[in-house]
Amino acid sequence: MAVVRRAAMMAGSTPPVAEAALSAGGSAEARAALTAFTLEVGRPVLPMLASSAADVEAAMVRAVAGRGGAVVLDSKLDGIRLQVHRRGGEVLIVTRSLDDITARLPEVVEVVAALPGGDLVLDGEGLVLGADGRPSPFQDTAARTGTVGTAPARITPFFFDLLHAGGDDLVDLPSPSGWRCSTASCRRNCGPAGCSRLTCPRRSRSPTRCSPPGTRASS
Repeated sequence: MAVVRRAAMMAGSTPPVAEAALSAGGSAEARAALTAFTLEVGRPVLPMLASSAADVEAAMVRAVAGRGGAVVLDSKLDGIRLQVHRRGGEVLIVTRSLDDITARLPEVVEVVAALPGGDLVLDGEGLVLGADGRPSPFQDTAARTGTVGTAPARITPFFFDLLHAGGDDLVDLPSPSGWRCSTASCRRNCGPAGCSRLTCPRRSRSPTRCSPPGTRASS
């Protein structure tokens, strides 16, 4: 089942995966057809979401299993999920349901277009921030992302994962490797005075690292 779930995630939906598996000649051919689904820049992938546990102890047991004992905890930014693809200079922004909202968020397009390097895929959250740099109520973010055209409020992206960069898929790398890649990209886009609030979460009472802070599982 793992190969089926992964194929569906990479394809962004189950119908093409089912068609590929059912049209294969046998089990070996079906597995080969499923493993052929890989990350493609410009084709949104199904989001990697968090799962719940009965308590903290149970969560730690599940998190440590098969991961060599390493667990990373981080702040939860309550915004709208953003998956961003940049291919050949063109930027695509989708939600967790894979709805295309590129036209609604020109400010995020501007940020991503200015990042160094070539093709990339980023995963993160978008929030409306107040004048003090703290997140506004979630309903302000929801209202902004539902608005087409110019709006007084701006969405600030906080990217916590880098899934593809420079022709390399990073999905299967251990998280710290992805963070190092993300940190390098972020720092190249920061000036001497620090990071732009539009590219990195360097704000008071919010994550202060210049790297995507989270894990590959979020809301």
